[in-house]
Amino acid sequence: MDFYRMLSEGYDEIFPYSPDAAALVKSFAPPKGFILDVGSATGQYIKRYSRSGYNAYGLEYVPELIHFKENTVVGDMTDLPYSPVFDVVSCMGNTLAHCRNYTHAENIIRGFYDVLKPNGTAVVQILNYHRILTINPLSLPEIRTEHYVFKRYYEYIKNHISFKGVLKGGRQSKTSTVTLYPLTPRELLDASMAAGFRCIEYMGDFKSAGFEMSDDFILVAVLKK
Repeated sequence: MDFYRMLSEGYDEIFPYSPDAAALVKSFAPPKGFILDVGSATGQYIKRYSRSGYNAYGLEYVPELIHFKENTVVGDMTDLPYSPVFDVVSCMGNTLAHCRNYTHAENIIRGFYDVLKPNGTAVVQILNYHRILTINPLSLPEIRTEHYVFKRYYEYIKNHISFKGVLKGGRQSKTSTVTLYPLTPRELLDASMAAGFRCIEYMGDFKSAGFEMSDDFILVAVLKK
């Protein structure tokens, strides 16, 4: 995707490593357990998981994003090239919203289920699209870092969102667009149940157990096989 090729150089600065997200993922894996990060981007999470003694693997759709290449493959989250050996599958950074529609999302989540061991856990983080579709914002909060300004704009087209990003770094400015499917909390619940997950918990961040559908900006779903 050209959108993420645009972000590849400054990705880790714009979307920095979250210790809270990593701690949540690791809490479901035993020592030396197997973790799969779907949409692993630069690999900043699997690199740290590996250094902590886990058997960490990554799958990333955009080759230009991959900076940490160990145990990382280029692939589509619809067709995971793995056997059911994982204790945890993580899918962060709104990656699942790059599905085409609800049916596609259900197929992806079923793939997460299939590569998990018995009693394994999937951790999925997307934006709270119930809130977004209720208020219809034309933009998301601007991200400013030491070297970059990332502006984000939304355009609502039928059942999808056209997400335009404008990245400014130094004297350069780049613009690209990607299409998202606004998967709602209800649709994620239905898809997870259809995939076979027996226990589903929603959180409004990576530390608390509560989720306020009308207020929370993100949705973190913990799906237990």
